[in-house]
Amino acid sequence: MGSLMQRRHFVSFIAAASAASLLAACGSGSDAEPIESDDTIGELASEPTSPPEPTTPPDTAVPAAEVGAIGVVLSYTESGGFTTREFAFQDPPIVIIAEDGNVITMAATPAVFPGPLVQQHAVQRISPSGADAVISAADDAGLLSLITYEGNDQVADASTSILAIVSDGNTYQHSAYALGMGGGPGETSESDEARSALLEFVTQLSNDIGEFAGPGAIGDAEPYRPAGYQFIAVPLTDFSAFDEEPRIEAWPAGTGIELADATECVAISRAFLGDLFERADQLTVFSQNDVDYQLTVRPAYPGRSC
Repeated sequence: MGSLMQRRHFVSFIAAASAASLLAACGSGSDAEPIESDDTIGELASEPTSPPEPTTPPDTAVPAAEVGAIGVVLSYTESGGFTTREFAFQDPPIVIIAEDGNVITMAATPAVFPGPLVQQHAVQRISPSGADAVISAADDAGLLSLITYEGNDQVADASTSILAIVSDGNTYQHSAYALGMGGGPGETSESDEARSALLEFVTQLSNDIGEFAGPGAIGDAEPYRPAGYQFIAVPLTDFSAFDEEPRIEAWPAGTGIELADATECVAISRAFLGDLFERADQLTVFSQNDVDYQLTVRPAYPGRSC
């Protein structure tokens, strides 16, 4: 295995446009192809790093290019399937190992309603040797190679397991539809050897990444506080779908953001509107110019821009 000094950025995988192209081929399985990158990855930081300060005044939105700019060493997500437009936009990652030495994982969310507006994640520090060990485990599983995964036509509307790994200047993309469902719903085995290896790796990765990283390689978990947020807004004229009366909150004046124009992704820094999003819940509706809007918000995950 090469050291992390040799690894390179992998940003395009979890950018929205790339995710869409991956999902388009998920129904019949797809290849895991190494993709060369021109950006050299630096060694993972051994000390925590602070998010970059916004380069624009605090009363204006931070451009999309300046949010979520940290590169990714490994990313695992379950995307697509029978889901809502809002959840498809959020597309929350299950595990990310970022270039700055942070490991981002799904956090436990209390089963209460209304829940938080923003998906909850946890963050831990991983040592350079721990990150190397995770990539080495992927190599042992045969995942640093070209793999064509068989499709699964026994299951409809399932998600696609998407794993991306950066090693020695190559990015290996793995995409397997209905992974872990075997011959249908309720079955957790895989008869195909390649799908079985991928399932075993991502299961261990999501259950306890520390088993791959080794003793003492991963620090304690803390709530993930991203450098920024990304969101879309949809006008809301019918509240009948709500089981409880929504709470309407005025959109802050002077933001420079017109919610009527936010039907596509908008990026802002956490310092700008983070407090607003972090205290909001699933029943929070925002009002601007006498129009109510429902917002779908996601953290600015490393490597993912609008």
